[in-house]
Amino acid sequence: VQDLFVGNTLIDMYVKCGCLDFARRVFDELPTRDVISFTALIVAYAKSGDMVAASELFDRLPVKDMVAWTAMVTGFAQNAQPKEALEYFEKMQNSGVNTDEVTLSSVISACAQLGAIKYANWVRDFAERSGFGPTDNVLVGSALIDMYSKCGSVEDAFKVFESMKDRNVFSYSSMIGGFAMHGCAREAIELFEK
Repeated sequence: VQDLFVGNTLIDMYVKCGCLDFARRVFDELPTRDVISFTALIVAYAKSGDMVAASELFDRLPVKDMVAWTAMVTGFAQNAQPKEALEYFEKMQNSGVNTDEVTLSSVISACAQLGAIKYANWVRDFAERSGFGPTDNVLVGSALIDMYSKCGSVEDAFKVFESMKDRNVFSYSSMIGGFAMHGCAREAIELFEK
């Protein structure tokens, strides 16, 4: 394939069809590649659990944008490698790339996996400084509720829940699950009824 647009489309098609080997073959045969070529494969490898291949491609990527960094942070978080997710997030910050709520949700997930309250407080402060505080962002708020519950602080989880202007099924489910996890059956049932 000589045309980059056609090549990227083929990579995307093969990834969506679950044919990662064919997608990689198209990628390897492209005379030129862009961030879309790289990121499509990075995401595919991360989803398949192959963070070694994802990291190898990421390291070869000449210019790393927010989407590529987020793919790595999310990939590590989703593959139960929270320390690596936080390392990549730190590298992302050091490189001056902006953060969005998707990246933050993955970082919050990594902190929840670590189960340490010091990480929980750090990431919440970071989210608020970045303009993605739980009061105004349902995605981040729901992730924080889940994280605080997993870190052993159902009280902090409920404070986040109460501070949210808008709530959805995820924020309610996270809080109900947090109450249940900590043996607060009455509170879980009351919230479920609301």
